Amino acid sequence: MKSYWTERAVRNKHRLLSIFFSFCLMGLGYPVSAQSISTPPLERELSISFENISLENALNRLAKEGQFSFAYNAELLNIRQKVNYRGNQQSVRQILIALLGTEIQLKEKGNHIILTKAPEKPAQSATNSPEEPYLLVSGYVLNGQTGKKIAQASIYHKQKNIVAQSNEYGFFTVKIPKPDSATVLVISKKDFADTTAIAYVGPTPFLSVYLNPIPVVEASEAPSDSVLLASAEPEYYPVFADRLRNNPTTEDSTSNFIAEQWIQNEEAKTHVENIEETLESDIAFSVFPFAGTNGLLSGNTRNNVSVNLLGGYSKGTNIMELAGLFNIDNGDVSGIQMAGLFNINSGKMTGLQAAGLINVNGNSVIALQSAGLMNINARDAHAWQMAGLLNINGGKGSGAQMAGLGNIQAGDYKGSQFAGLFNISEGRMQGAQFAGFLNRAHYLKGTQMGFINVADSVKGVSFGFLSFVKHGYHQIEVSADEIFYTNLAFRTGVNAFYNIFSIGAKPQTLETIPVWTVGYGIGTAPRLTRWLYLNFDITANHLSQGDFLTAVSLLNKGYLGLELRMGKKLGLAAGFTYNVYLQDYSREVLPLEFVKEYQPRIIDSHSYNPLQVTRWWGAKVAVRFL
Repeated sequence: MKSYWTERAVRNKHRLLSIFFSFCLMGLGYPVSAQSISTPPLERELSISFENISLENALNRLAKEGQFSFAYNAELLNIRQKVNYRGNQQSVRQILIALLGTEIQLKEKGNHIILTKAPEKPAQSATNSPEEPYLLVSGYVLNGQTGKKIAQASIYHKQKNIVAQSNEYGFFTVKIPKPDSATVLVISKKDFADTTAIAYVGPTPFLSVYLNPIPVVEASEAPSDSVLLASAEPEYYPVFADRLRNNPTTEDSTSNFIAEQWIQNEEAKTHVENIEETLESDIAFSVFPFAGTNGLLSGNTRNNVSVNLLGGYSKGTNIMELAGLFNIDNGDVSGIQMAGLFNINSGKMTGLQAAGLINVNGNSVIALQSAGLMNINARDAHAWQMAGLLNINGGKGSGAQMAGLGNIQAGDYKGSQFAGLFNISEGRMQGAQFAGFLNRAHYLKGTQMGFINVADSVKGVSFGFLSFVKHGYHQIEVSADEIFYTNLAFRTGVNAFYNIFSIGAKPQTLETIPVWTVGYGIGTAPRLTRWLYLNFDITANHLSQGDFLTAVSLLNKGYLGLELRMGKKLGLAAGFTYNVYLQDYSREVLPLEFVKEYQPRIIDSHSYNPLQVTRWWGAKVAVRFL
């Protein structure tokens, strides 16, 4: 009896001393190297082996070689149990789990590892439990070729929208609520092939997951751009269009660009980059990006319906997306997308898109777009676009563009542009441009109407005060008529409609004051034969004698004649004119002499206070340089 109590006292003494020295070591610790200090104790890698030694001795050796200390209650462990272990470059965590299992919880505090009993999880059948059942899974993600641990890998459960990220040492912990008997997790990392792991209900699973790198395709193995371009139909894409379309050339890179610009949550950004699989959700709700039903997997989830109180972020929408402020989609959107401020999508947009300020799409658009300020599409846009300020498309397009300020179309376009200030089309355009000031087209088959029209080539008509077509109608004309023997004119536009800017003078003696004129007109020149054209012009010329005359002195001409082309650069023209001269006779200075001197055949002359209206027939001959 005495020996029993003596033995028990000795055991208690050993336990008390074990606890005492453990907590003393927590305060004092072992001296550690600079490298060990920078690495948490559980993540320090060791090459160590034990053969048939007690657990207590194994822990002591582990603490000594790892340069840290343990703290634990000796009653928690069977410290006299014999253990065996052999491992090369394994983390302390992996070694301890191999020795102790997962029923012992490992915690770090400074340079100490505290061993405690793992908390009991609520039983799956315990319906009255205050906490719902869950499965806690932990482990490491490793490179399948090198064995090195992989940081910032994504570990997720598709159906439950649960995701975790491996830390800088490759370790992860993920909590799965209401688990099935076998829980399937997907592990993803950019530039590595995805893999799956199965965790079973029971003791806390500890997984070692290996990911294999995706082989890098050498540039020489990739398809040649020159081969692709050679088979493509040539298109008009000038420098301006290339700059406007200077976005990533694939949807994936565009998505990464969107993610980089708009995702401020670094962990969520990592999941967007790692996970290529698109998750699906019927209905999603969020207050702000990643604060909603899809959590940190919002950027990887495509929703049928999405409602965002302030703003939302997703991988796409199938039916409808509404937001008080903004929607950001990292993929395709179809149906209805509406936001109080802006919509930004990296994928295709099909349906109705409306925003109080701006719509931005990184891929093609087939939609009705409406924005208070701007619609910006990096690629093709087959849409009706309405914006208070600007519509900008970087690829081909069709439909109609209407903007308060201007429309910019980089690629080929079939439709109409309406703008308060300017329209620009840098590809082939089939349709019409209407602008308050400027229309610019590369190749136009249709109509331009604006104060100034500019184009490389036009098959149609350009109406405006000034129209210049590079491959169109432009001539320098030197002419003489019955009043002004020396006239110079610039005729520009297209044969169907051109503008005429002219100046002229009436030769005088040194004693007389010269009479001169400046004028503007329009005309048309239909082609009769290969070398013969018919001209019909209407011009208005202001006449002055000496200084510019501010009174009404307007000579209006209607001209009908023929032009004979003598070659590619020269033409001769002649024809008849019908003249109507309006003169304010209430003013003291009037250039009457130019009529009286030649005495053309006056049809009639009438006074309409204060104007004198004189009409006569005349003629014009001209040399034109093409």
